[in-house]
Amino acid sequence: LTKCRVSLGLNYGKTALRLAGCGGLIRDQNGKWILGFAKYLGNTSPYIAELWGVLQGLTLAKARNCGKVQLQVDSYVVVQSVLSRGRGNARGWSLIQEIRN
Repeated sequence: LTKCRVSLGLNYGKTALRLAGCGGLIRDQNGKWILGFAKYLGNTSPYIAELWGVLQGLTLAKARNCGKVQLQVDSYVVVQSVLSRGRGNARGWSLIQEIRN
């Protein structure tokens, strides 16, 4: 098993359409690039886009047999939602459940 770091990014349009996407990088324990990923999300909020980025990154890290994962997220609200024992924001509850599993 490899120790991996997942770094996430968010692209969010400030228009009435609220178009968003998420993406990130997976690196090994030495910082060497393993893979990058991106996902178009359409009309959604920055909070949901960040949750999608976490889910995509962790799913890909698991598929690459990353034993330990260091996740870098720049949203305090997302970190608290995923780590808290509560349900977090109701809009992202199903994504939070998938991330925790």
